[in-house]
Amino acid sequence: MYGIDEESYPKTDDQLAAFGEYVYNLVSDLKGKVTYFEVWNEFDILYNKGDKDDAAYYAKLLKVAYQKAKKANPDAKVVGLVSAGVNIYFFDDLLEADSNIGKYMDIISFHLYAMGN
Repeated sequence: MYGIDEESYPKTDDQLAAFGEYVYNLVSDLKGKVTYFEVWNEFDILYNKGDKDDAAYYAKLLKVAYQKAKKANPDAKVVGLVSAGVNIYFFDDLLEADSNIGKYMDIISFHLYAMGN
């Protein structure tokens, strides 16, 4: 069963701060070597339709990562959403959680998988 639990990703203020420091250190260490940084691969898989808390947590995570990455290297490019397909419900809830979410990513990534025949 998908959904948020205590160990899925950083969500408390202390955990988000620690994650932010991790991002800062990573981007600093890789400055001049890596430009693009993807924030949490396919987070939308954890999302339960209609659970606005899931989307709100990702909004906070993305914002912290973006701010710390840009502080470490203003030329870094932050890749956000990084979704498994196009989940319009997740995107709607994400925009509702933070209507400025687009300011915290330089690039949007959708992983579209060919399924079926």
